[in-house]
Amino acid sequence: MSIASDVQMMRDSRGVTVSGQVLAVREHRGSIFFDVGLPGQPLQQIAVTRPAGDGQEHKALTPPNIGDIVTATGHLDESALSKRRGLGQITLFTDSFQVEAVSEVPRWPGADEAERHERQAAHIQVLRDRQRSRQVLRNWLDNIGYIEMETSMLQRQASGAAARTFETTANFNGEVYHLRIATEIDLKFEMARTGLPKVYEIGRSFRNEGKSPVHHPEFTSLEMYTAHMDRPAAVAVSLELLDRAAAAINGADRVNFGNAPTRSYSDLFEEYLDIDLGKLVEEDEAGQLHLLQSYLKQHNILDPETAELYVSGLLDYLFKRAVRPRLTGVTIVTGYLSRQMPLAAPLPDQPAIADSFQVVFRGHEVVKAYNELIDPVRLQQNLAAQAKEAKEDATVEDPRLIQACRMGLPQMYGIGMGLDRFQALLTDARIDEVIPVPVR
Repeated sequence: MSIASDVQMMRDSRGVTVSGQVLAVREHRGSIFFDVGLPGQPLQQIAVTRPAGDGQEHKALTPPNIGDIVTATGHLDESALSKRRGLGQITLFTDSFQVEAVSEVPRWPGADEAERHERQAAHIQVLRDRQRSRQVLRNWLDNIGYIEMETSMLQRQASGAAARTFETTANFNGEVYHLRIATEIDLKFEMARTGLPKVYEIGRSFRNEGKSPVHHPEFTSLEMYTAHMDRPAAVAVSLELLDRAAAAINGADRVNFGNAPTRSYSDLFEEYLDIDLGKLVEEDEAGQLHLLQSYLKQHNILDPETAELYVSGLLDYLFKRAVRPRLTGVTIVTGYLSRQMPLAAPLPDQPAIADSFQVVFRGHEVVKAYNELIDPVRLQQNLAAQAKEAKEDATVEDPRLIQACRMGLPQMYGIGMGLDRFQALLTDARIDEVIPVPVR
């Protein structure tokens, strides 16, 4: 005889002890039967009966409330009804029973118990998917030689991405610190300091910006850096990460990431916006800005957000709103402009194009990767140029990154994967539905 695998169970000299949440209660011929377990998982039936010869109502026969946490000790057997009907249902027949915690407030909102249990079961599934997918990725990366890092969430200079930050003043020294917006800089610094060729981190980052079905102020991402890796290898690793995570989350209902087509950024702009990026990059900065602003005016794009954007920001705006939503499957996008990625190395034969790619899934970026720029002089120049793209974004020079380059970083490829966003897109959920405790 076995007991449901998701029910807390202990065996000792007294018999079998079961603890769990009550999901259903029914009375039959002087006995109480109730199911213990988690919604959506195998349940254990427990029977509490009146002792033989007891002429009064026994106190143990007071039915527990749905949602209570109970503990019962007894022996496992098949009930007479189950035997007659051939159900094979194993019941715990109790010798002792007590309510450990009374549920006075519903755990989940809903019109009735069925709806509340359904929401609880869905949340439990999210937690299981998160754990399983992250464990799969960790195991794979560990097995192929990567070292997992845990870098600081509080930073003197938030950097590694263009985003607004959360900041606070520390009591221990009165200095202003920022919640990190990416793990990138610390990971590169540790690579330079240690000489390790393969590092990664699965951790939280924070961006003081808006919320949407695919954006959240705090989120979990995977960032990894590999010395002496080229773009074809980085693409292969990225697709392997997505494929393994998807298999852990939705099992047989699989998306094929291995056969993703590759499209160039310039071809997509030509196809969907009729913008020739080749001609655009031939102009100086003032000319590029004029052409993009003229395009917005010509096509009656009057979003106030565009007034604060410079060339890179306007290109990103157009791509996100007019191109990316049309990429409904899995697409590898290459050929981003170097000015859009100040931390990326340019292609050797095309200095205006970054050695980079993104994986777009169902209209949204899930992987961003590039060959790291390790020349400290060019890096300082790029960051200075990028700083004017968006005044409130954390794009200023970070001394840790420059110092890491001066220590002697090898050529390497960096890959970033948004784990929460990917799980949300894969399961047709909002991102705040797959983050266990989202910001409200």
